[in-house]
Amino acid sequence: MFYCNGQSIIPWDRALPEGTEEYRVCSMYYDRGTFYAINYDATKYQVGDGDDGDGPACPEHGGHNSPHYMDWFCLGFRDAGEAPDRCRLSSATVPIGQHTLCAHLSREHWPGQLFSEIYHADDQSQKGGLVGELPIILALVAFSIHPQLLQYALISQFCNGVWTLDPDQQHGRFARRGMVVTVWCAPSSSRAALEAYELGGYGCMFH
Repeated sequence: MFYCNGQSIIPWDRALPEGTEEYRVCSMYYDRGTFYAINYDATKYQVGDGDDGDGPACPEHGGHNSPHYMDWFCLGFRDAGEAPDRCRLSSATVPIGQHTLCAHLSREHWPGQLFSEIYHADDQSQKGGLVGELPIILALVAFSIHPQLLQYALISQFCNGVWTLDPDQQHGRFARRGMVVTVWCAPSSSRAALEAYELGGYGCMFH
């Protein structure tokens, strides 16, 4: 478990502070270049198996084995408009959105560090940035890090309130690797503040 004070991330091995509330949950796995996600804990609740035969489930298919729960969704993006610096924002989300980033320059490093090439934008002539739902963003950061280095690299890549990705870092996008990310809202923060961060109210998370 980790705690973020808005400026840095530190390990947290104590009980959650009184008044802490669950904010969002995301289960995500990676296979054959694609991220699949669902907005609840897939280790506690069943996820539909889709209608793909041997392939992974996709959002247009209903699960045979679970009429009460959703199927895995492919990660998507919606156009979140322009930041004040004219950076075009892509917001990472499920279950709706287009399948590629909205825009980014070909020389920008963050798309290659966070995503396989199938997610790269068709429009690479405009500066791009990334925002989105916090559990999804944190999962993407975790997938950009080798599992053995995750605990240390995650801490070092958020400093003074800014995400910085090491361009030489070995990514952790391995077939069938999966994780569950739960974001809690501490008493010192608020749901409104977290939502504003997700929407780009404090600037791009990555650009």
